[in-house]
Amino acid sequence: MAGRIVIKVGGSLLDDEARQRAIATQVAALAGAGHSVAVVHGGGKHLTALLKRLGIESRFHDGLRVTSAEVMDAALMTLSGSVNRRLVASFVASGLRAIGLCGGDAGFVRAERLAHPSVDYGYTGVVRSVDAAIVDVLIDRGFLPVIACVAIGPDHRYYNVNADQMAAACAVAFKADRLVFLTDVDGVADADRRLIPRLDPGTVRNLIAAKIVTGGMLPKLGACLDALKGGVPGISILNGSASDCLDRAVARGEAVGTAICQGA
Repeated sequence: MAGRIVIKVGGSLLDDEARQRAIATQVAALAGAGHSVAVVHGGGKHLTALLKRLGIESRFHDGLRVTSAEVMDAALMTLSGSVNRRLVASFVASGLRAIGLCGGDAGFVRAERLAHPSVDYGYTGVVRSVDAAIVDVLIDRGFLPVIACVAIGPDHRYYNVNADQMAAACAVAFKADRLVFLTDVDGVADADRRLIPRLDPGTVRNLIAAKIVTGGMLPKLGACLDALKGGVPGISILNGSASDCLDRAVARGEAVGTAICQGA
């Protein structure tokens, strides 16, 4: 049965053209089967590499980047620039009418500064609202939206938004039936580094409280909780390096990666 799917692409998947082509081929198959698909992407490694070339330090806290004004300028160049353009090209090569967007286009994603009692995150933002109308219009007209994770703040400045949080917010606004995180690991691991095939919100919170998950998986699981709370019924965290990951998890309904849902 065709549904509405938001797919987040991140990690080293954005470094490898062959992997991008494999993902694009699978997305094209989903669209051809009648699914309504939108893609959200990160690009943190590319941003870190650019900052290093510019002699700017990369700083993180709890898996989130601290974004100064100069880091934000570099983020616009990288996330909504080179990374978005290359990803769009991969989808176009697979026959999709991909169109690149960022949250600032038509102001469809609004953010505010991330507040923290002891850390000044600068222009790191959290999503406060998403107007899904532009996504709906594009999909209805046969386009594939490819969305970079920057958004507009109340001061009309751009903010760097964690891509996992951006994907969750877009999935909620889009009323997605499925949110899929494509990453460079097999899924969520337990304390013994074994894959956890299914999780519910309570177990996710326990993993976070016990500090079993760290680094970039922290905001990812936080985004999963936000998506479930917002009404997205099913979430998958998959290793996007597998050339058939989307086909197996979505088209064939196989148990791959980590599935997260209410009452798992």
